[in-house]
Amino acid sequence: MDEEEEIYQPLKTWIELNFSKDAKHEKIKYVEVTSQRRYFKSSEDKFWLAPDISAIDNKKHLIVFECKPPTQPPNLEQLWNYTKGAHYVYAVIDENTPNLELYQRILRFLEIGLITYKKKAGKEYTFTFLLKSKLFEAPYSQSNLKAITIEYEQKPKVIIFPHSREYFPTKNDLLRLLEEYKTGKDSTYCHKARRSMPPGSIVLFAYGDEIVGQAVVKINRKATKEEIEEQSKKGYTPEFTLELFNGLVCIFPKFVKLTEIKTSEAYKGKGLFSAIRNYPYLSFEEYGDILSKALSNA
Repeated sequence: MDEEEEIYQPLKTWIELNFSKDAKHEKIKYVEVTSQRRYFKSSEDKFWLAPDISAIDNKKHLIVFECKPPTQPPNLEQLWNYTKGAHYVYAVIDENTPNLELYQRILRFLEIGLITYKKKAGKEYTFTFLLKSKLFEAPYSQSNLKAITIEYEQKPKVIIFPHSREYFPTKNDLLRLLEEYKTGKDSTYCHKARRSMPPGSIVLFAYGDEIVGQAVVKINRKATKEEIEEQSKKGYTPEFTLELFNGLVCIFPKFVKLTEIKTSEAYKGKGLFSAIRNYPYLSFEEYGDILSKALSNA
């Protein structure tokens, strides 16, 4: 992994958690690292390598972020071409980049946004929002949105499902449900999460501040009338139903504290409980870290 690629995951996490607030922007629907894709259209007859990170907000605006490793200046020509295929464009550069003030003036003139970063210990980064991007008309944005959305929606995810004490008074109530899934008595899980969960997605079951087990999604579909009626008797009105692979449901030998997740700021401090209420996605790097902790005493 080179110096630029090392920035991608911390930046993706920052965009998910802080970009909307810092930029006074619409809520971000999802974010993807897209640096190796080749479908980004920037003119009638030309496709460019896609930006390093692409995000889509709740208004279906495409926001792109182009990173540069330490001391490297922004590629102004590339950023300008992105304005033809994205609604918002941001340069992401090291705060110690030579002639930073000059590039800030140029980007302000071009109405392209600017974010700077500072590397801390290990692989931790802090990001500072400096300039807001203009909303560009972006004549080729729809083809890029379609390509990014289709690929994102079809890709398996890792997602945390929180469980309320209103429906699961104790942790053992949730564990009993997972035991039923393991024995094959039931393989359907009703829920309200309006999140993309293609086949193969991993659901991490959280209770309080701990992840206690996982399941693998066979299919995520709309709840049937019968399922809604059955759950309504228990005071819960679901919208969707997960069908799970019974043999791939497990209770972790060791429960993992959400605050122990290595790379994500989402589950530290005050943001912990508000974050999990939103059914957050995790990276596969974070998932691997959780598994290593959950199985450490197995």
